[in-house]
Amino acid sequence: MRSVFVLIYNLLAVLPLGHSNICIQCSSTSENNCLGQEVQCSPGDICLSIYERTLGNSAFTHNYYRTCGTSKQCGQFYSYIDGEITYNLAYSCCTSDSCLPPEPDMLSNGWKCASCSADGSFCNTEQVVDCIGTANQCFSSNVTYSKGEKQQIYIEGCTTDNICNNLGLTDLQYATDNDAVASTTCKTSTDNRTSLTCVQCNSNITNSCTGPEITCSSSQDVCISIYETESNSSTVTHNYYRRCGTSKQCGQFFSNINGEITTNLAYSCCTSDSCLPSEPDMSPNGWKCPSCSADGLFCNTGQVVNCIGTANQCFRSNVFYSQGKVQQIHIEGCTTDNICNNLGLTDLQYSTDNGALASTTCQTSTDNRPSLNCIQCNSNINNSCTGPEITCSSSQDVCISIYETKSIGALTEINFYRDCGTSEQCGQFYSFIGGEIVNNLAYSCCQGNSCLPLQPNMSYNGLTCPSCSAEFLSCNTGQFVDCIGTANQCISSTLTYSQGGMTQFHVDGCTTENICKNVNLTQLDFYDENVASTSTICQDSTDYVTTTVRPTTKINPLYQSTVYNTEGTLHTKPNSNASTAYSNILYKKYVKEQSIIMVLLSPSVNHSNTPNVNKVQNIKWW
Repeated sequence: MRSVFVLIYNLLAVLPLGHSNICIQCSSTSENNCLGQEVQCSPGDICLSIYERTLGNSAFTHNYYRTCGTSKQCGQFYSYIDGEITYNLAYSCCTSDSCLPPEPDMLSNGWKCASCSADGSFCNTEQVVDCIGTANQCFSSNVTYSKGEKQQIYIEGCTTDNICNNLGLTDLQYATDNDAVASTTCKTSTDNRTSLTCVQCNSNITNSCTGPEITCSSSQDVCISIYETESNSSTVTHNYYRRCGTSKQCGQFFSNINGEITTNLAYSCCTSDSCLPSEPDMSPNGWKCPSCSADGLFCNTGQVVNCIGTANQCFRSNVFYSQGKVQQIHIEGCTTDNICNNLGLTDLQYSTDNGALASTTCQTSTDNRPSLNCIQCNSNINNSCTGPEITCSSSQDVCISIYETKSIGALTEINFYRDCGTSEQCGQFYSFIGGEIVNNLAYSCCQGNSCLPLQPNMSYNGLTCPSCSAEFLSCNTGQFVDCIGTANQCISSTLTYSQGGMTQFHVDGCTTENICKNVNLTQLDFYDENVASTSTICQDSTDYVTTTVRPTTKINPLYQSTVYNTEGTLHTKPNSNASTAYSNILYKKYVKEQSIIMVLLSPSVNHSNTPNVNKVQNIKWW
């Protein structure tokens, strides 16, 4: 069986991947470094490096990848055996634009796990794999596919706590691209570990120190470095520690305010005797949390602390002591997912040596994010515009660009918008046909004041979907639309309006998975503020791929105009080569700043009361 990880880079490159970084995307088979193009990540993502090493037939091979990723992947290690080949993987992260994550320690750490992999629901070769890095969990996983050649695979090996806490391995390559579902169990076995020795020392001058080697206890499986800064308005002090630790502490970041002092802590790990962990990135990451600390059960100073590293959780913790003068303290600030998953802070420096017991709650809140400013403008000439900088609402966490094209034969109209948006809109593509007009939309995002998102690739991707639009519960013209970008879903959606001239509107076409997962189209361009509800059904567009030629569909000529919605009346003017009849609205677009509606009308039904077109002003024609 091939390496189940070998295509992971290709997956991450197309996933629609908080804070939005720009990251380098590249790969190399010769060394742990590469250069490539900068790509815009999705909000909340980080920059990821993936180190893959295989050993078979007495030879090593290396694969190295840089791309966008998620914080859940940070610090993961995997090892498993497939036949005669041993696979090792390590994931390393950083959070600033185009940053280079530190290289992880992939040395064997003394743990061992039973390992095998095979097609089917079970394997047992009695092979044992050496665990690497901070991996201390023996896992077994059944992965079931809903499509593709493979139906099921089984795999056993070593991994890390953060994978086992999620109890799923579907972000790994063997579970991608085929709608995989993984069932995973983990077990920690201290019987497999050899004794670890670490240097124990501390310094308040620099981030380095030397000291004696000590033998760690059976529960301590890593050598840890703790980086601490304490700052006020005028001074910064540093504290640095090396000692034995536990893998649960690895990758933790912590920020808190106590009075006028801001404390930042970062934990970094390695797993071999007397090893030196790499220094973490303690830069602010754009997130903010309420913060305070006090003796007792509660504190509220109105202060806000800047989060660092990969910290994206706002926590509150009550720490109870069984000995010492202080009986309990309350603390609030920023921390990382791994702290919140454990729901305890007793590993932190303030809660040691006194028999502490911590009760912790966490919450990720966009309300704590600093206000975002975006450019608001539009253009119907090209894909660029300038305009005023506006402050986004608390629910709008990205700057968004919307690219829209409307095509009739060789004629194409372009519309471009920049505005505040939400991360749910990022990476959306949408295509549908209204009469003779092919409509394509693409949404691109970035996060940073007045940032300009990268222009998306709106090329046709080879997939097609049935497409139509009408003021009914359904429509079927026999037309097909070509999908663009990453759109791979055929969508059928009915919108119900709470007021206005239309009560219902139905549209079929291509879209992306993120729209189908939300089952909500009210943010798309045909939306207006009177939409009360949306009913949406999606189907994989590969169901419509065929080697036969699609039937040619005769399309009726259209009425086209821009009309003002004055006193609830739609004013229309037919095109010059058609009768004065008009009928079903096929598409409408509400333009808020001008209060106009674009309508496309099909002359299939005659009406005796044609609106008075003399009332219409500023009509524009294609």
